[in-house]
Amino acid sequence: MICNKCGNQVSDYAMECPFCGEIFRDVSSPTSTPGKKEPTAQQQAESAFVFGIIGFILSIAFCFMPYLGIVFSVIGLSKANRYIEKGNPESSRVKKGKILSIIGLIISIAAMTGYFVLLVFSE
Repeated sequence: MICNKCGNQVSDYAMECPFCGEIFRDVSSPTSTPGKKEPTAQQQAESAFVFGIIGFILSIAFCFMPYLGIVFSVIGLSKANRYIEKGNPESSRVKKGKILSIIGLIISIAAMTGYFVLLVFSE
């Protein structure tokens, strides 16, 4: 490749120009993962929504599902927050996923507390 600053020919794998010190920020450099693409904003929104739904459903299921409800609710909440932190506009699906994740967390914690109380105080 050719350095944009000085015009000298440099290696395609060079991180900086050996002649002028210009630092290259080429996304196709060997340090990047080939074939791995950043998910689109729509995919991130869908992911937050789906994990929110799964966390909510598992939180209201019986037996040991509240544990899974907490896990999936936390993942959904994390994905929704990461989506918003990247500067994406908050879509309705992200809002719904975030709300379902919070409700799933509350129900899961309440269910686990109820199971614990029944276990401890049952004779």
